[in-house]
Amino acid sequence: EGGSGYFVDSGQALGFAKSHDAELGDLDGDGDLDIVIGNTFDASEIWFNDGQGNYTNSGQALSASTGVSLGDLDGDGDLDIFLVNGFDGVNYDEVWLNDGSGFFQHSGQTISTVDDCIVKLGDLDGDGDLDAFIGGSTSNGVILLNDGNAHFTDSGQVLLSTLQEYRFGVDLGDLDGDGDLDAFMVSTSGGEVVFLNDGTGVFSEHQALEVAPRAISVNLGDVDSDGDLDAVIADYVDADILLLNDGTGTFTLGQYLPHVPNDKWEADFADIDNDGDLDIFVSGDDARTNFVWLNDGLGHFTDSGQRLTDGGGVGLALGDVDGDNDIDAVVSVYYDAELGNRIWLNQNITLPYSNDFETAGWKGLYAKTPQLFSLVENTGNHSFQVDNSGLTGLGAAVLPLEDPLPGAFEMSAIITSIPGANRWFDGFLIFDYVNDNDFKYAGFFTGQNQWVIGHFQGDFNNRLAQVDWDNEGRTINTNTPYAVHVRIDGEMVYLSVDGEYITEAMFAAPVTGGQIGLAGYNAVTQFDNFIVDEKVSQGSSSLLPYAEDFNDEIANNLAFVGENRWGIYTDSGDKSLIFNGRNNYGLGVAYLDTEFPMPDQYEIVAKVKSNSTANVWYDGFLIFDYQGPNDFKYAGMFVGQNQWVIGHYQGNWNDRIAQFDMDDVGGSINADQEYTLFVTVNGDNVELFVDGLKRVEGTFVGGIAKGSAGVATYNGWTGFDDLEISESVSYGKPVEIPFSEDFEDVVANDFYYNRPNYWKTVSPGDQNLLRVNTSYNNLLAVAHVPLNPVTAPDSFILSADIRSNPVASGWTNGFIIFDYKHDNDFKYAGFFTGQNEWVIGHYQGDWDTRLAEVDWDNEGRSINTKQWYHLEVEIEQDIAKLIVDGEVLAEADFDVPLNQGAVGLAADRAFTWFDNFAIQSFPPPGAPLFSSGDLLFANWDEEQDELLI
Repeated sequence: EGGSGYFVDSGQALGFAKSHDAELGDLDGDGDLDIVIGNTFDASEIWFNDGQGNYTNSGQALSASTGVSLGDLDGDGDLDIFLVNGFDGVNYDEVWLNDGSGFFQHSGQTISTVDDCIVKLGDLDGDGDLDAFIGGSTSNGVILLNDGNAHFTDSGQVLLSTLQEYRFGVDLGDLDGDGDLDAFMVSTSGGEVVFLNDGTGVFSEHQALEVAPRAISVNLGDVDSDGDLDAVIADYVDADILLLNDGTGTFTLGQYLPHVPNDKWEADFADIDNDGDLDIFVSGDDARTNFVWLNDGLGHFTDSGQRLTDGGGVGLALGDVDGDNDIDAVVSVYYDAELGNRIWLNQNITLPYSNDFETAGWKGLYAKTPQLFSLVENTGNHSFQVDNSGLTGLGAAVLPLEDPLPGAFEMSAIITSIPGANRWFDGFLIFDYVNDNDFKYAGFFTGQNQWVIGHFQGDFNNRLAQVDWDNEGRTINTNTPYAVHVRIDGEMVYLSVDGEYITEAMFAAPVTGGQIGLAGYNAVTQFDNFIVDEKVSQGSSSLLPYAEDFNDEIANNLAFVGENRWGIYTDSGDKSLIFNGRNNYGLGVAYLDTEFPMPDQYEIVAKVKSNSTANVWYDGFLIFDYQGPNDFKYAGMFVGQNQWVIGHYQGNWNDRIAQFDMDDVGGSINADQEYTLFVTVNGDNVELFVDGLKRVEGTFVGGIAKGSAGVATYNGWTGFDDLEISESVSYGKPVEIPFSEDFEDVVANDFYYNRPNYWKTVSPGDQNLLRVNTSYNNLLAVAHVPLNPVTAPDSFILSADIRSNPVASGWTNGFIIFDYKHDNDFKYAGFFTGQNEWVIGHYQGDWDTRLAEVDWDNEGRSINTKQWYHLEVEIEQDIAKLIVDGEVLAEADFDVPLNQGAVGLAADRAFTWFDNFAIQSFPPPGAPLFSSGDLLFANWDEEQDELLI
């Protein structure tokens, strides 16, 4: 139990005055640590702890203060308060006595007023009570002796020394090993002095140093385990400094704690990472950032990388505030006081965990040899480096976790082996870590060109799996980042790299019991983007992007439910995957065969056709989060129910979170018609698009757990083709503006048809075009292009060249359509050749709702068959304007935005040609006018008979 030295903000803000100091102590006798906060210009405050680290203001108002110290001043067994009152030389220092319940009364004494800034309590004269040693901005230092009843008298000592004014830092401890309390004092004007006590409270200068130019605080502790007290000095403008004691009170330079760009105020010792030695917590003000330094046990400190940002920390108190047996931190905030005083809780790590090493530093990673680890920067990106150059052995950093690992989990990191002399080249993710001589690993040896999984027991000889890239003609390179991914499931371990499955190994027992982390051996190795979770997509072998057209008659990388009913079906030369569920066979599923998780965001698309035959249902689905044959999510169609649906299959189809019933709009989902189904998975949200149009959207409250994806049907005879699963699929999506299609490649991939058998790209002359012929079937034919409703502008221009052809029966017409929702709801602009009319209207099952029409009979003009017309439709918010061959003919106001539906082409009971369809922004920049003579290249009867339907 106990934290790893990883701090998180508790979220509490204790008061909003400019605070200069904070001290921890059990003020109310309930066994937890309360807080006294010294506010510089406002009343100082007392905050009571509930035992869990949650604080409540007691409501007491003590005098303003720049320095606070706690101790039993009157010998009654509770903690009293000594306040020093700042820089102004006016207010007196004060003693406040505790009644035992945490409530305080002023003792009535008026003490020193000599610009006192800091006070430390201790038995200076050996009489068993607590005296006071005070530092200030102008005084040499004041020693106040206690009579045992909290009554203080100035000892009269003048501490002569070379120390200059602004003696803001002092600490007490037995520096020379003679059993009494000595003093170490520092000044922001320069210099540090050790005062030794003769045992009666009389001090004399022992050593004067000048190592810190702006020393502002000092704290004492045994950092190198030699039995004496060493010192850490916080310097206001330069590097903090560690001084080592030789046991006689004589100090020498131990280590500069590298300067970071902020002003530090206080540095305190405590065992922050629970490893038995003293670490350092530093509060910083101007950059509003606090720092943590970790001790290797020998007195050498390494920056943990943590940058704990607050409103400008000045005072600092360390102690276990939440009762979990580790050291937390209370920081009093001065500069950005409106942010409040902060409590930083020392916590072990909980999953999920991720660290890109940009802002969170080590983020709880613990190393027994922290001096081997550092944060390094390369072109603005930070990574976590272990340096064992010189063949110094193992460097391992592990995550102390709050809770046991799950039975199955994954982890990943970007690992780079750094070249150089006198080193190995390797990097590992480690797991089931017991100690530095007992852990499991998965990673690489660059020099051996091998990927490995094994059990480290003092060496790397016990390898359970190994892949040598020499055998494949490939190399593992230095200075190359690899996304290494490990999946652990009980005793099974799977290794993937950069999305490629590498190898797997089975251990004799589950390997989820020990700690997890990162390691390098005799190497310099950098780690970035370290992630641990039940599912991790980085580096995983998810087989994405996946694309299968089944033309080789093999369904690569798919696993099946109902395998004997799946097969490859050929129709007019095109091959598709089909399931035969006739006679109530039940469920058929084809899913991506991978153990690895799907990403948080991805897309699925396929062409799906429910074929009509006897004894079948009519349905087809794209599936995702496949956990098993009785647990997966789906999006697709129930043809018989005429519904588009999203739901959760758990042995039945009842749990539907979204559905769209085509009965409600007079539409139909048809058997024997191919639909392009496109699904987006974004976290827990799913959208279903059909032929580019969004039909349903839903959010799974219970979440999407990153299971596999594929296709499914139930009792159906359903075909699937051109299946893609990817973070971004290649078709099925709405299009962006500008868009154009001239049909010169004899395809129209972005068009979707309500009656696909009646549309075709043809070449009746020397130019390719799109034609439709439903003249003998009395059918409406629509070809739509879906617009992205999120990005579609309010105003745009549609254009196309349209020619109606004479027919033996039926009508003659052609239209540009817009705001298309379905076959019974779209807007149109175009012509009825037979009626000799140009029209703008709203199709709702018929053409009767016309908002504008121009009858050329009234003008002595005619709309002709076998003649091309260039139509432009200007959409400007809710207004549509029809322009023909450059002439404005009609305009209509629909009173609703016209950019939410699809756009496209239509003809009703007609034989019509279309060419040069385009969507442009409005107004088009420098668009040339159309000349109708450009397309007078073909007579209608030039189209070959075999092209007629």
